Amino acid sequence: MPFLKLSTLFLITCLVKCSSVFSQGTCASPYNLGTIGSSNSCVNFATNGTTGSAPCAGAGYGGSGGVTYVKFCTGATLTCINFNITNGGALGNFAVTVYSSNCSTSMDAKCLGNSGTGATFNTSSPSTNPYQPNSCYIARIWSATAGGFSLCAQTIAPPNDFCTSPTQISPTAQSLNNYCMTAGSNGSYTEPPAGQFCAGSLQNNAWYAVTTLSNCSFPCSVTITIAGIICSGGGAGFQIGYWTGACGALSNIGCTSGSGGNGNSNHFQLKSKPNGVDRN
Repeated sequence: MPFLKLSTLFLITCLVKCSSVFSQGTCASPYNLGTIGSSNSCVNFATNGTTGSAPCAGAGYGGSGGVTYVKFCTGATLTCINFNITNGGALGNFAVTVYSSNCSTSMDAKCLGNSGTGATFNTSSPSTNPYQPNSCYIARIWSATAGGFSLCAQTIAPPNDFCTSPTQISPTAQSLNNYCMTAGSNGSYTEPPAGQFCAGSLQNNAWYAVTTLSNCSFPCSVTITIAGIICSGGGAGFQIGYWTGACGALSNIGCTSGSGGNGNSNHFQLKSKPNGVDRN
């Protein structure tokens, strides 16, 4: 089965079970989202709790912005938690710093930017310290412009994070995202190098599979169309690698990349023999 891997970001905001509250302004009194599960836990903040500086440098992160503290907890099994922030009165760039439950230890800090509708972050690759099961943490959410916003959180364990369980794609369009995707390997195979994706490095990568028709003659022509890419930090783009073979013994047959948030497409001559396709 030919494989391809996409490094893209799609934002899907889902607000369910929401309640409106006033934002919490200190680490000692954060809003408590509780233990995060697979269903969305959401809250509408009427305003920021306090003001402060961003954990980032550069354009869009200077000066004093709105700050809100939110407590969240992991379950018995450590699963990636994804957070979606949706603009309200809070506009401009977002940034987040995650601390231990007493705010004494930094776990992660990210400059999130703004997709135009908000921002997203997750716990898959913390920058400082690893998260633990059955533990609570405090997220300090910063916005360049003080104001209200909505926050949703849920655990996500994407099956197509690894080559061993790719998502099958076809002529029927699908709405997809790469929330909680990683660039790591599992015990059954080693992740291909970044150059095979036409990328300088790998971050949020997802695996997909294409099956050629039985009557296609070599080389089969496959068109991959990507549209509506929305990146939290802006700078939307994609890098795609193509392989044939089985996980652990993949044969790279090319790659392509592109930039821009909408209407991106790729056309590639898939050089595989029609009878050489493995099926799951």
